[in-house]
Amino acid sequence: MDASVIASFREKVVQKPEVFFTPSEEVAKEIKAFAKHAYDRTSKYQSKSGGAAPLEELYVDGFDADQVWEQLRLLNGPLVTEMTQRIRTFDKNPDNILLFPSEKQEEKEQKKES
Repeated sequence: MDASVIASFREKVVQKPEVFFTPSEEVAKEIKAFAKHAYDRTSKYQSKSGGAAPLEELYVDGFDADQVWEQLRLLNGPLVTEMTQRIRTFDKNPDNILLFPSEKQEEKEQKKES
């Protein structure tokens, strides 16, 4: 991630939680910039469960908060479904949890997906 976007977000938002008590256009811009930056970096990692492909980038210029949230839902919806399924699988078979999968295991997963 771009260090300047992260540093600005940390300085103007994270370290000053009181900014949420009063509406501020500057804070809204900071949050949108950070959300766009994070989304643009993660949108390339699509869910394995299929579904619609997320947008390549998050559009924030000229979009209100509801429109930005809807774009985020496009990316997060399939991921939430996939993660819920994985958690249920792990709950039934806790021995299948691998914190650091080996290269061979990753290759097996890739072959299954093909």
